[in-house]
Amino acid sequence: MDAIFAALQWLATAGLLACGVALLVWASLHAMLAAHEAGHAAAAWLTGYPVRLVEVGSGYVLFQAVVGLTLIRWRLLPGRGATFLYRPFLLRRRARIAFLIGGCAANVLAIVGLFVAMDGASEQVRGYLLFFVVGQFLGLFELLSVRPSRLTGLTPDGGALLAAFRARPGWDRALIRDYFAGIRRGYRGAGPERATRLSAVALHAVHVGGPDRDPDATEPQEPGDRYLSRGLHAALLRRRALTPAERATLLDSLVTGDLLVGSGDLANLDQWSAELVALLPENPNANASRGAVLAMLGRPEARRHLEMEFGPEATPFACSLRHAFLARALLNEGNVGAAREEIERSKGRWAEMGIRLTLPVIAAMEEEMAEEGA
Repeated sequence: MDAIFAALQWLATAGLLACGVALLVWASLHAMLAAHEAGHAAAAWLTGYPVRLVEVGSGYVLFQAVVGLTLIRWRLLPGRGATFLYRPFLLRRRARIAFLIGGCAANVLAIVGLFVAMDGASEQVRGYLLFFVVGQFLGLFELLSVRPSRLTGLTPDGGALLAAFRARPGWDRALIRDYFAGIRRGYRGAGPERATRLSAVALHAVHVGGPDRDPDATEPQEPGDRYLSRGLHAALLRRRALTPAERATLLDSLVTGDLLVGSGDLANLDQWSAELVALLPENPNANASRGAVLAMLGRPEARRHLEMEFGPEATPFACSLRHAFLARALLNEGNVGAAREEIERSKGRWAEMGIRLTLPVIAAMEEEMAEEGA
């Protein structure tokens, strides 16, 4: 019996020891990844490139938070780390090289700091810190690797650094065309302006989504993406460096996005749409958004904005919203027949764009009219 108890005690001790070692390895690898990605992010910030996403680990999400324009996400397994930038207008070789070296530079600084901490520490503490030193040394191998990982498909820092030395610096002309097509042309009344370092972030927020969305992503957005996208819009609107057209585009994107999903946040919609029309009082897109919000609030001045004559700069999307919410304004006045006509016009606009979508406001109006007819 004593032998059995002794064996069980040995197994328990060995199990606790193994769990302790596994926990130290887990923590040291996470510390290595965190230092490495923090180095990339710091280098990007110092060179003027806004950071989109900093991700540490893989698997289940333990923690995520939005800091400024950056989403920080911490996952359970210490398998990988990644730092993504908002796609920049100007590609600068020095900035790209500094960004790629920044990760390993942070690991070197962490190693120096750990050796300083080990000096004068007890033997037990030194043993614990040694795990973290080894973990930080593993981060340096990222600069020695050049081939894409088979597990993640990501190119390591070494391969990206070689590509950065070979690449020619210059302007991303495709992105600039997207910017002028997606922001400047729709808001001509905003006046002359030049793109800023936030311009690429504004373009991402309006046409891609939240900071977790890759510009080349093809999969549909998840329900939670709207929350992150909305947060990015709000964070950008607090920045003074936005140009008038970028500000107008972000406000319009916030308003129309919330209207499309049937958001009940009418107080903020009222504030945003009022600011949008104050920026561009004669712009048809801005007036369509303002009129839509006023129609949802049941205000009679909605028709003045929605019945404004649209010029060639009015987008098909704005026209479809205009018809839908003009129907809401007419229904508020009890004009059911005219409301039905506007609903059909709105559906026709969606069909012209090849989009099969029933707006929540149209579904609510049709249900309301059906109940009244019954």
